[in-house]
Amino acid sequence: MSIVDAKDRDNLLLNTMNPMEKKSSINLDLEAAYRKALNEKKELSVNPAQFTDIYSEEVIKNDLRRVAEMEVKFQKEKNPEQDYAKKIAGVFEAIINAHAEQSEWLGPNAMTIQASRYDDIFNGTDIVAKFDTDDKVLEIAIDVTTSEDVAKKIKQVKDAIDSNQLTDIKYFSSEEEGEEMHAGLKNIPRVVIGAEYKTINELMELWLNGQNKELGQHPYQIQILEEVAMQLKAFRDYAQKVNKDNLAKIFDERLGLIQKILEEKSRDKNIKSERFTEDKAFWGISEALQIFK
Repeated sequence: MSIVDAKDRDNLLLNTMNPMEKKSSINLDLEAAYRKALNEKKELSVNPAQFTDIYSEEVIKNDLRRVAEMEVKFQKEKNPEQDYAKKIAGVFEAIINAHAEQSEWLGPNAMTIQASRYDDIFNGTDIVAKFDTDDKVLEIAIDVTTSEDVAKKIKQVKDAIDSNQLTDIKYFSSEEEGEEMHAGLKNIPRVVIGAEYKTINELMELWLNGQNKELGQHPYQIQILEEVAMQLKAFRDYAQKVNKDNLAKIFDERLGLIQKILEEKSRDKNIKSERFTEDKAFWGISEALQIFK
């Protein structure tokens, strides 16, 4: 799949939206969408209290206390603009978590697990994507964002590679042969996925109206895969450059998987795959990756 050239990228980045333009891009019932997103997140999020089989009650209590303290801090610091952005992000995250699996946006063998609030706050992970391949299971930690701090998030990955330690997920739950299994994950690649408000508004309308067929064919799924692929490639190449071959292998395995899914979707005539090149969030991620050059 082709990607627009650097000149087009720069023109799009120069035309970033101000807060009022962002707000006008959302013309649906955000409060109703946010309530739906909160209900789904409450139902699906990993619950640390259930992990007494692998952690002591003291450890879990301490983690939940730290989460509660951070929630109080967030509440004190929020302003109307942040509150609005938080609601948009919450809805966006719920859509990604549902349709990455239900509509196979990440391919037919992907399962999504809504991360615990602990791993969201302290490990920068909203969703864990689990891929069952022919010979192994591969996970990717996903940080869903609508904010302008993409560069900061990408810089954190660079720092992690430099320190030879990727993302840990303390509370991970998945179903194995009909049983819920609890575990922690170590050294998982973390990627950022985003979309501009105009794209989110389109997805939100389909989601609120239960238009699952349309969501299954929406071109945003190509944007997700392209965002993930370009990050994994940049991370792999940088890891090789700084002689972190163990990490380069981790990135390369997942890059190959994502590229294969992209190739399969490129043959689906129902998906207009080039639309993602117009999304400013896509190019924001692309620009942030320049630190790996």
